[in-house]
Amino acid sequence: ISIEKISCKWEHGRLLQGNFHIADITVKNITIEVKSDTDAVAETSESPSLPQFTIPVSFFIGQLHIDGFSVSKDLNELFKLDTFSAHLSGHDDQLLFEDVKLSARNFGGMTHGRLTMSGGWPVDLAGNWWVKPEMCSRLKGDLQVSGAIADPLVKLTLVEPEQIELKSEITDLLGEISYQVGLHGSEV
Repeated sequence: ISIEKISCKWEHGRLLQGNFHIADITVKNITIEVKSDTDAVAETSESPSLPQFTIPVSFFIGQLHIDGFSVSKDLNELFKLDTFSAHLSGHDDQLLFEDVKLSARNFGGMTHGRLTMSGGWPVDLAGNWWVKPEMCSRLKGDLQVSGAIADPLVKLTLVEPEQIELKSEITDLLGEISYQVGLHGSEV
């Protein structure tokens, strides 16, 4: 993992009130190089599980901004994101996401919501997305994600060019993933 630059502005006086307040975090050019398959990977028979997690102090991140993020394997780029930004806050086992935006050359979106970091880690997100496939019109739509993070219900609605709804129920995201997809539309 390499990072070109990180800058942070925070209000240290709020720590006395039990609040960790970061006004701005900016990260430039995060690059992750994934090891090749020939590297040894330890295997386990245990099913992965999510821990209970409590945030010891309230925190607020006014602006998290990442300018340039890429993942590659054997010098082949697997994923590239131009920008990511978000406002985050948390207290106890609650994490709130506001104005989460991401953009890349051919896709992007915006979302907001909440994640509870205990129990089944329920998530509730809503937002919009767009994608520009090569040699095709730009597609735009809405998204909703709800339920336990290991078994979320994902609903994608295509708004442009035609109204189409895609519902996906994913089960056992942390183990043997399975999913069921339903497609609904009037003029598909």
